[in-house]
Amino acid sequence: MEKIINQEFGGERPLYCKHDLYLENVKIHAGESALKESGLLSVNNSHFALRYPLWHCTDFSVENCELAETCRAPLWYDKNGKLVGCKICGVKTLRESSNVSVVDCNVDSIEFGWKCHNLDIVRSTINSQYFLLMSQNITMSDCHFSGKYSFQYVRN
Repeated sequence: MEKIINQEFGGERPLYCKHDLYLENVKIHAGESALKESGLLSVNNSHFALRYPLWHCTDFSVENCELAETCRAPLWYDKNGKLVGCKICGVKTLRESSNVSVVDCNVDSIEFGWKCHNLDIVRSTINSQYFLLMSQNITMSDCHFSGKYSFQYVRN
């Protein structure tokens, strides 16, 4: 497993298509698609402030990280992942993803969780509009939610 610790990245696709990667105390700012099409990722205590940081990723863990307000559409088309203890402020977070757990997170993201399958949301605070639009197979427990127009066209 390649380890990247205490580094900063910017620009277009700095860690594109990386696999079997451990990130700790990493800052990724500006540019877009930092970890696009990557897999077997373990991201810890890191900060994201760019567009599209985790798209088409598989088998990932993002723990104690911040996805800043400037982090647009942070997680799309992802599979088999977990977000634990994260502060998520980017708009349009988590779209068309499957088999994702959100645990102990603080989410303030307009359009969170659209068109997703098999989501597990536990002990999290969520502020969103159109929360989980067209998503299915969702479990939620011990959550606090605020927002408008939630659960439209949700199944199971």
